[in-house]
Amino acid sequence: MLFAKVGLLALQAAFFSSQHAAHALELDITSAQSIRDVTSNIAYGMMKYYTGNNTGDVPGNLPDPYYWWHAGAMFMSMVEYWYYTGDNTYVEVTKQAMLHQASDDFDFMPANQTKSEGNDDQLFWACAVLSAAELRFPNPDSSMPSWIAQAQNVFDLQTTRWDEAACDGGLRWQYVPPGILRAR
Repeated sequence: MLFAKVGLLALQAAFFSSQHAAHALELDITSAQSIRDVTSNIAYGMMKYYTGNNTGDVPGNLPDPYYWWHAGAMFMSMVEYWYYTGDNTYVEVTKQAMLHQASDDFDFMPANQTKSEGNDDQLFWACAVLSAAELRFPNPDSSMPSWIAQAQNVFDLQTTRWDEAACDGGLRWQYVPPGILRAR
């Protein structure tokens, strides 16, 4: 199964490094150690973009030019990296990022995203916590909802946005009409 997920991490690394020169990594797909070494390098490279654990920065966000959903995809990859490699290096920073962006209601509608968040952005974070639940990523402490409860919160919220008037029913890309700021 470790072999199947190398592609996802490689894709994420390629995405985040698209503005920089490409560097080849030697990978022996017949060697579990080679796969762990290469994915460790990719995970490290991805986390070099993350500044949310620096004093004064917002946990869970990536700096410009990246969007909020990029961070959700990145932390979902970090959950999968942990699962497939057993490397605990990024567990605490990943938990901190996901919990901070979950917002006070644990529905991934944080105040720091009110100008740009859409249904799709929220779903990237929901997929991150759903992966955390499925892969048994360490849950938050007992004073907070579990990963699966947070994913359920997003599902429950998004079902209220189902629009029968558009395309015979579905979720719109944006849930806040253009020009209207959501107060929270």
